[in-house]
Amino acid sequence: MSRDFTPLSQPTELVCVCKNTVTLPLIHALLSLIDALRQDNAVAETEIVRSQRGQPPTKRVKRCTIALQERLLKICRDRATGEMSVAEALSAAAHTIRYK
Repeated sequence: MSRDFTPLSQPTELVCVCKNTVTLPLIHALLSLIDALRQDNAVAETEIVRSQRGQPPTKRVKRCTIALQERLLKICRDRATGEMSVAEALSAAAHTIRYK
């Protein structure tokens, strides 16, 4: 039993063609899978284009990392302006940095 599979313009056509052999939830699952694959393909193509342009992928930075960097930057600025001595700056940096 061979069937002729041609592209369908509307999902409702798929229901009419396969009405006797495939249930509607299965058709919905297949259409959802196709949509997810299309979205994944679009994301992958975008990443490839960005890579070819030399743009690195964007990485999420944790809030705690941003806060740590801001505190260290403030310590460095205070030391550069003379508001802190070397010993105070080193002590503040040592109390700011955490090891995981």
